[in-house]
Parts: sequence; structure tokens; C-alpha cells
Amino acid sequence: MLHVTTNLFLPIQRPIRRFLLAIMLLITLPSLTLDNDINVLIISSVKAGKAAPLATYFDKQIELKIDALQVDYTTVSARQAELILGTFFRKYPPYRFEYIYKGGSGNLLYRTGSYYTGEDHYQVYVLMHRRADKRVVIHSLQFRKA
Repeated sequence: MLHVTTNLFLPIQRPIRRFLLAIMLLITLPSLTLDNDINVLIISSVKAGKAAPLATYFDKQIELKIDALQVDYTTVSARQAELILGTFFRKYPPYRFEYIYKGGSGNLLYRTGSYYTGEDHYQVYVLMHRRADKRVVIHSLQFRKA
């Protein structure tokens, strides 16, 4: 008889579980969408060698390191970083770009990738953070000679 009584609660438990799952998805999906948007933008911008779309996600000041241009700024304005990155893409146009690793912890996100020109290979490091307004911005961008 006890077995029958516990089965009476199963129909009630399933809707509650579904409701809780739906709430969790509604909370996490916006941040996943923001992360996915910037991932797509990084890949498409670097593959196309376009600095302007990528620069829309730069923080006001970023760290920028590009070995090929001997650029090593711990702090540079977003506008100046866009111009320097544009110069790099013109001098070293992309042949191929691919993500190697994606990770993050809390409000920090990072990506590593490989950027290939006709002759050279660079390791790419992108460090991002999620601001209080939930917008993800690029804090550091590096193209290191591999």
C-alpha cells in the first residue's frame, strides 16, 4: 500500500521538475547567447582579417600584443588597437584561423586559437570579461609568433 501512495506524488513532481528546469534555462540562456555572439564575431572577423567588427567588442582600454609588429601595449585605447590590428591584418592576411581552446570562470572568458598567414603561424589569445551590464568585452588580445 505504501508503494501506491508514493506513486501518487510522481505526477506532481514531474511538472515541478520541468518548471524548475525551464527557469534555469531562462536564467542561463541569455549569457550563453552573449558568449556565442562574441565567439562567432571573433572567428568571422579574424578569418576575414577585419578589425572593425572585432573592435566593437573591445573594452575602452585593452592589452594588445602583436609580435609581427613589435606591438606590446599593456594599455591602449580601443580605437588605437583597432588601427594597429587593421595594419596587422593588411600586412599578414589570414589564410586560416581556428579555435584551439575555449574556457572561462565566473565573469572571465578566454579563447586560444591558431592564426595562419601564407608563411607564418601565430598563437592567438583573447581574454574577455562580462561587465555588470552582462555585455562581454575583450580585455586582452595577443598574436604571438608560434
